[in-house]
Formats: sequence, structure tokens, C-alpha cells
Amino acid sequence: MKVQPGLTKAIPTSIVEILKQPIFDTPLILNQLGVPLRLRGLSEGNAFARASCTRIKDLWNRAGQEWKSLVELGMSYHASNKKCKETFIANIPWPLFEDTSPLKNGDWISDPAPATGPPFEWIYYIINATPSQARVIEFKRMMPEGRIQASTNQIISIASSSYLSVRILSQENARASLRVAKELKTPNKKTPIFWIFETGFIQDLPWDPREWH
Repeated sequence: MKVQPGLTKAIPTSIVEILKQPIFDTPLILNQLGVPLRLRGLSEGNAFARASCTRIKDLWNRAGQEWKSLVELGMSYHASNKKCKETFIANIPWPLFEDTSPLKNGDWISDPAPATGPPFEWIYYIINATPSQARVIEFKRMMPEGRIQASTNQIISIASSSYLSVRILSQENARASLRVAKELKTPNKKTPIFWIFETGFIQDLPWDPREWH
């Protein structure tokens, strides 16, 4: 778990990168003595490593926006465990609270609980956004597996207060690799194929989709 000599450990720049950081043997997380948290010998990390708690995400309850309790970690409420956990938390140098800023230009949004119709049937690409209104391009879900298509090329206005960001993937053609859709046009000016990334769209991934960029 050590960084090899001669390599520089990059400082994380997003909440996802922060949550993936190892707790032990990293030059970015130091204890009160100014040395990395260790796993060897009688170090503070052994009990946590045995509980499969080796990265920041293992300590953090992302849904509740708070640190997990020892019970949630599957560990006994022993004084040494409590002290070690406090040591870890006190020496993690980055804020972990999610960005709750308003929707912004280039976001994809949908209403997860519409008054009529199924959820995520209508998807919108934001051209310009304010806290309560958005000028958007409207897309409609055309296939059960998640392909979406623009219903109009006109920019329309919607009240966006109840809408949430959604993940949209794109392909330049049916055989091309999937990418996170950030623009409506590809560099060659062709309109891509768009898919909404939703539960069931991709199965058996070798990673956790919630951590994927």
C-alpha cells in the first residue's frame, strides 16, 4: 500500500477521489507525530484493516453525510477502537460533505416522481439554469433499456425545483464505446446515441457504479 519511491501522490480534487484514498501508509494522511497511519506491529490500524476498513469511503456514510459508528463498521465498542477512529477522522485533511450547489449548465436532469407517467421518462439537458428555472432541450425515453432521443430541437423552459441530476451515457455510433455525455454534439458534429444510466442498464460491472466517473 506504500507509494513507490520517486512517485508523487496526487492530492484528490473531488469527493469520489477523496473517498477512494487509502487510510494507511499514505503521505497525505498523517497522525499527530507527522507520520502516516500504519498497519504493522501494534499500530492503530490493525483492527480496522481486519474489519475491511482501509479506505476513507469505508469510514464514511455517504447517504447520511456522517462518519459511521463502530457498530456500522462491525467493530466492538472497545476504547482502543474508539480512540483509533477518532485519530483517523481528526487527521483526514479534506471535507467530505457533498456539493449541494444548484443545477448548472450542461447537467442532465429528470423528475424521479412525476405527477403522471413513469419516472425518468422525460430527461432534460440544461442550456441555462437558475435556482428554480431552467432552459433545456427535452429528451424522451424511447426504449425500455434506456435509450433516449430528443423530442424537439427547440429550447424550452421548465420549473426545475423538483428535478434531480441523472447520468447519461453516449455513443458516437452503435458499436462505439460508451462515454459520460457532457455535450449534445460529438467533436465530429454528429449527434450521438444517448442512454440513461439507471438500475438494470448495465449489470455485472467490475466496479461500483456509484463511484464511477
